[in-house]
Amino acid sequence: LVGELRHHLGEVTPKDAIRLLSRDSFVANVDTIMIKLPDLVATLRDHVGEVTPDDLVRILSTGSFVANLDTMMSKLPDLVATLRDHLGDDITPDNVVRLLSTSSFVANVDVIMITLPDLVATLRHHLGDSITRDDVVRVLSTSSFVANVDTIMI
Repeated sequence: LVGELRHHLGEVTPKDAIRLLSRDSFVANVDTIMIKLPDLVATLRDHVGEVTPDDLVRILSTGSFVANLDTMMSKLPDLVATLRDHLGDDITPDNVVRLLSTSSFVANVDVIMITLPDLVATLRHHLGDSITRDDVVRVLSTSSFVANVDTIMI
């Protein structure tokens, strides 16, 4: 396991390995993760940009991402394109990793992708045009906001 992680991620610290091994979702899906790890790393790098070992540990420590690994890998290109369309082309790998490591975001990714244009417009309308990409990412990585996004937008 550690050898595979190091092969695909580079340096993986003992702390990183313990962090993953202490997540029920990672342990329960370790065989699937090991098989799909090369594709996951390639997909992330193709669509998100350079991801660090710490980034991947953050993502793989997120139960809803691991539980929906195939779905999330297939949605990643459209998700990143949607984020770029509505938050700007300069969205950073850290922004995307922050979202992918937020369970509520991952669990509601379909709704968020549909409502993102309205959400950004609503935030800017009520809070001003100075709302930044990082502000929207911060809001979308807040579980209670994501769980109530429809109500909040009204």
